[in-house]
Amino acid sequence: KQRKGVYAMIIHAGNFELMAHGISRRFCNVHAPVKPIGKGSLARWVKTQRANNGVIEIMNDRTGHGSRTTRILSAMKAGEMVGFMVDQRRAKGLLAPLFGEPAWTNTGLFFLWNFLFFMFNESKNTF
Repeated sequence: KQRKGVYAMIIHAGNFELMAHGISRRFCNVHAPVKPIGKGSLARWVKTQRANNGVIEIMNDRTGHGSRTTRILSAMKAGEMVGFMVDQRRAKGLLAPLFGEPAWTNTGLFFLWNFLFFMFNESKNTF
């Protein structure tokens, strides 16, 4: 059986935290690029809940775990899911239509796909 990684592009609608929990329990680990939400007790609670519910946070940190891109690619190679919140405004984001309304989105997934496409084609259809 061949396991392939999955990119999930989601927006802040419904309980995305609960969805990630369900997917991680039923199918595979769920990795999510996230940004810190603070340093207080709420931030610690959210981090604990995510870890207990099978969500692996991918942060820009200096803990020696590699870059975000490296961790995303590792998750994909392992046949796991990477969930992207595409409706968050980033410093280098852009406005894109979402259900007929302009919404801020980030361009990180676009650049990652271009990188993967280039790597895939250059390496004769293998990673």
